[in-house]
Formats: sequence, structure tokens, C-alpha cells
Amino acid sequence: MIASAGDGNPDPVELTKKTVAALGLPPQAVNPLLARTFAANLRAGHEDFQWESP
Repeated sequence: MIASAGDGNPDPVELTKKTVAALGLPPQAVNPLLARTFAANLRAGHEDFQWESP
């Protein structure tokens, strides 16, 4: 999701479409609830997360 956001302030629906495609989900997965969830997580920031590779 963070990679799909790029720089700046992306449109939440466009961000959701890019993220859904990157995850390999069907386009029908894009909906307003998912868009708001992604936008809220970006606003919360990603510095607190520890990304670990398997």
C-alpha cells in the first residue's frame, strides 16, 4: 500500500485500486470502506511498523 501511495496525497480510491491490483485481488474488492481504511493507515504513518521478511 505504501508503495502504491507514492509521493504526495493520492486520491483514496486510486490508491485502493492500485493496492488491490498489487495484491492480486479482483477489482470488485475496491469499495469505499477499504479506501477509507487504507487512507487512515497512511495518515497514521508507517514508521511504527517493523517489516520483517519471512
